[in-house]
Amino acid sequence: MLIENQEEFTKNLPREARILGLDVGETTIGLALSDVRRSIATPLSTIERSKFSKDVEQLKAIISKQNISGLVIGYPINMDGSKGPRTQSTRTFVSNIS
Repeated sequence: MLIENQEEFTKNLPREARILGLDVGETTIGLALSDVRRSIATPLSTIERSKFSKDVEQLKAIISKQNISGLVIGYPINMDGSKGPRTQSTRTFVSNIS
């Protein structure tokens, strides 16, 4: 389920649940893992992008292994607040995995 509202997202998570942050790039997907209280996130690893299905397989394995309850996916926004081509690419990625 895709939730864009932060309060609704938090409300739908179990009390002590890890979140996986994704930074979706052209060649890699950067991953950051929160602690169970969701007060801090630390770098976890990167996924070398290949086929979409293989990227998702790797994500599923990490989600299962780390007992992830939610994903936070960053949208690249320019310094002036405008959205560039990477934003659309990320939106497409999010749409495909949801």
